[in-house]
Amino acid sequence: LWFYRLTQVTSIIVAIGGIAAFVWNLQQFNIQQKENARIAAETRKKETEAIERELTKPIRDRQLAISFEISDVAAAIAALPLKHEGRLRAVERFWQLYYGPAIFIEDTEEVKKGLIEFANCLEGFDGCDSEEAKSFRLKTLSKYLTNRCRGALGLSWEVPQDNLYTNDSQILNDLEKGESKI
Repeated sequence: LWFYRLTQVTSIIVAIGGIAAFVWNLQQFNIQQKENARIAAETRKKETEAIERELTKPIRDRQLAISFEISDVAAAIAALPLKHEGRLRAVERFWQLYYGPAIFIEDTEEVKKGLIEFANCLEGFDGCDSEEAKSFRLKTLSKYLTNRCRGALGLSWEVPQDNLYTNDSQILNDLEKGESKI
């Protein structure tokens, strides 16, 4: 009789141990599956981001080229003498960019505003009625426009734009006061 009871107790203990091992393995399996799903989701997210970067790379490259060209053209207009051949070519190129490719970098109102202010001054509006006033204002607006293009690229590319060459509010204050730190 005691042998029979010992066999029953042993069978019950073995069955409970088997069930406990099964439950523990099932729990470990579920934990591993959740971890695998998390890793797979992260991998898919990274792959999607990489694909998006590759798809937008030509556009971003073009935006960068346009931004640099606008900056170069604005600087040439601002820095070169009035009748200089390079300035005349730069003015012509500015208008080509203004009425065409510049639209691709006008992601923010600030870039659009910078382009419009520069164009208005070039046309003799907005306090640019004399050559002296135009010369001064175009230099300041050129810096402002370059900073806005740089800032817009940073926003659209999600790159921080700390430590700009000069603070835009300072440029605008200088412009309003008629002072230049060029």
